[in-house]
Amino acid sequence: MKRQEAPVQAVSIQPSQYWDGIDGPWSSFPLQLGSGSVGGQQVVRVMPSTAGNAIWAIAPQGCPSSYGSGCASSRGGLFLTNESLTWTPNSIYQTGIEANLDQEASGFAGFDHASLGWSGSPTVSNSHAIIFDIADSNYWLGVFGLNPTPTNFTTFSDPQTSFMTYLLDTHAIPSLTYGYTAGNQYRGEAGVFGSLTLGGYDANRFFHNEVTFDFFADISRDLLVNLQTITATETSPTNLLPGGPIAIYIDSTVPEIWLPPTACAAFEAAFNITWNTTLNHYPITADQRQHLLNLNPKVTFTMSPDVYGGARNVSIELPYAAFDLQLSFPIVDTATYYFPLMQAANETQYTLGRTFLQEAYIVVDYQRQNFSLGQCRWAQEMVQTPNIVTISPPSSASASASALSGGGFEPHLSTAFIVGVAVGGAAVLAAVALGVFLMVQRKRRKAEQQRLAAEKSAAVERTSPHRPLISWPMGGELGGTGVHEIAQPLRPAQAEMDGPYKTDPRQHGYSELGGHGYYKAYYQVQEMDGTTPIYEMPSEVGR
Repeated sequence: MKRQEAPVQAVSIQPSQYWDGIDGPWSSFPLQLGSGSVGGQQVVRVMPSTAGNAIWAIAPQGCPSSYGSGCASSRGGLFLTNESLTWTPNSIYQTGIEANLDQEASGFAGFDHASLGWSGSPTVSNSHAIIFDIADSNYWLGVFGLNPTPTNFTTFSDPQTSFMTYLLDTHAIPSLTYGYTAGNQYRGEAGVFGSLTLGGYDANRFFHNEVTFDFFADISRDLLVNLQTITATETSPTNLLPGGPIAIYIDSTVPEIWLPPTACAAFEAAFNITWNTTLNHYPITADQRQHLLNLNPKVTFTMSPDVYGGARNVSIELPYAAFDLQLSFPIVDTATYYFPLMQAANETQYTLGRTFLQEAYIVVDYQRQNFSLGQCRWAQEMVQTPNIVTISPPSSASASASALSGGGFEPHLSTAFIVGVAVGGAAVLAAVALGVFLMVQRKRRKAEQQRLAAEKSAAVERTSPHRPLISWPMGGELGGTGVHEIAQPLRPAQAEMDGPYKTDPRQHGYSELGGHGYYKAYYQVQEMDGTTPIYEMPSEVGR
């Protein structure tokens, strides 16, 4: 008789018990990296990232001598790849997220063993985890990516499995789901640490509701909500979203809340805060802080899965203490309180960061393609007694998982996040569009075809074979921002639907992988595999 296996249960990851960060403080989680070193695995502290799909650790270069002897501890510990016998280096890449906020980081990418959680407590492990060793001070602590989309380094045909998908494939978790809240230091006697559950959620940490948000079609902005209103008590004005509803992305990677200029102006008037162009923050004086703490205004964010709102909505209330955060070195020389608000340059920057998740609990289901939000509960008996609920996979879980393994999301691509691009879907759509285009164009008059062919022939003759030109516009493949696969801020020419001109395969410059800043000298950028056929428009087709 075959022995029946016990069902896989959700895993609750214990927090590090540390308050970390130079813009918080924030509740971090322990991560054990590498193996074979003298001291065993290297332990670092990281922040969960709802946007990221990989691990970021802090490289030794992230602690120059000018940062002092306490830098390594302040940054949650460093990952010394040369001390791990199992480290497999790849190259230097951009991390693929936060480009829309102009905060994308680069790092040494590679693979190594990683375990989330303290040794001796519930942990989940991956023997071939994707790790970026970064030095960027914009991200003072490393991150653990909760998004299960794969990473494409140099080719779309070899996607690298994310940590979450690896856990599902190895039956370490029951489903591609998680529940998370950032915790905060102002509740209870010593604060309440964050809560992270993989494959389920902690039912005691939030008030339940029946509102479910479907994923947004763009995989780089899947956790998008329709923010209907922001209201405040004890302030004037009380309407802090005067421009009306906006679509806003939930992203725990960054601490701030990014809003339109009109909303920022309303916050400035309501809280008497002023933007400091040197700090690029809203600093709070000691007198201001004490006044606001005594006043204790409450700010309520009301969100809906429906564009125009209605009966289906969720409200998350933040006390002023949620905005009472502190900047420290190296942002400032002396600890300074600040208000975590940022003015968005455009709608792609509208973001509800970690500040929001101090009072909100999010449950995300990647197989059902939806998520939910709830107001956190703070009763001591609830916080101290977890009630872990396992989320079972849907009946079509195998199909959902296989789509993720190959980057099979719908190709609504954002240039801010190319990791896990759905190339297959894009190719099908392009083929259909091309077929329709050709069918229509062939109906054009023969004289027009001949004229265009003659012009094209003349253009080819004027072009030197040693000076390859790229078809205009030169913005590149996806969206024209020059961000491809592992995204890059540089804008070298991209070869696509060539007209009369040809690219010279002997020349560089038609790049996919970006290079900039700290690691620029290491880049050797290339296109897709040169053996792949390139299909151009037939020369006899008129336009």
